Amino acid sequence: MSTTTVPAPVKERVLRGIAIAADQQVQPLGHGHYEVAGTHGWTYEVNLDVFSDDPHETCGCPDYRRHKRTGTVCKHITAATIYRAKSRTASRRTRLPKLSPDVVAASLDRMGA
Repeated sequence: MSTTTVPAPVKERVLRGIAIAADQQVQPLGHGHYEVAGTHGWTYEVNLDVFSDDPHETCGCPDYRRHKRTGTVCKHITAATIYRAKSRTASRRTRLPKLSPDVVAASLDRMGA
């Protein structure tokens, strides 16, 4: 069985991104763009618009620019990705009808099933 070790700097970025998302420091700007708080009072624009002419996740922070060739994502991209996933999951949940077993049984009875 093969195991993979996540490099410490990558692990640290991911954990910090999770903390940023948990602290609700991500603001949607629309069309896959997000404003994400940095650790030193700055905010950075993250682009998760995968349907654009240049379908890459990008961030305006120095860490992203420094590591973009290696494919290492910054904490801001991680935070925006988590925010987007949670938002989509929440919106799907609110659109689904909440049906109790009694409501389903009554609907089936009306349909003659």
